[in-house]
Amino acid sequence: MRVLKILFLIVTILPPFAYSNEVKRIKEIRTLFSEWQPIVKSEIKNAPSVYRYVWGDRYENEEWTTQEVKSNLKLLAEKNSVIRNELGSFVLREIYSFSGDWSVVSENYYDKNGKLFFVFWTMNTFQAEEPVTVEKRLYFDKKGEMVRSVQDVYKLNTKQQLKVSFIDHEVLYEVDFKSLPYSGYLPRYP
Repeated sequence: MRVLKILFLIVTILPPFAYSNEVKRIKEIRTLFSEWQPIVKSEIKNAPSVYRYVWGDRYENEEWTTQEVKSNLKLLAEKNSVIRNELGSFVLREIYSFSGDWSVVSENYYDKNGKLFFVFWTMNTFQAEEPVTVEKRLYFDKKGEMVRSVQDVYKLNTKQQLKVSFIDHEVLYEVDFKSLPYSGYLPRYP
C-alpha cells in the first residue's frame, strides 16, 4: 500500500514539474529570439551565403558554393545565409521548388554552443485546397531535444487562419550547427 501511495505521488507531481520546465524554456527562447531580431534585421543582407545548385535529368548532381551561379543548366535549390556572433548562430534557409508551386523559408537559431534552440519555418504553397502559408515553430531544450511544436495555417500571405488540406513538407534542421552540410564553406568564427 505504501508503494502505491509513493507511486501515486510521483505520477501526480512530476507532470506539472515537467510542464513548468517546458514553459520556462519557452520563455528563455522567446527572450533569445527577441535579442536576435535587431541583429538579423541589420546584418542579414550582408551575411555570408552558401548556395546549393542541382542539375541533371533527376537533379542527381549537386554543388555547394559561396558564389551565385548564373547558368541555364544548374538550378538554385537552396540558399543559406548565416550570421554568427556572441549569441550563437542564425541561419536563414530558403528552399525553392523547381515548379514554383511552393517555397520554404526557415529561420534556425543556435546557441553559443552550436545547439539548435528554435526554428521558425514558413511555407507558401499552391499545393492546397486554396493557396496557404503554413507556419511551424519548433522549440528545443538545451540538449537539442524538441519540447514543443506549433503549427498554424493561413490564407496565403495573410494572418487569416484556415482549416484546409495541403501537401505538407518536413521541417529540415540539424540540431548541431557543425552538422550543417555547408558549415565548411563558412568563414571561421572565433
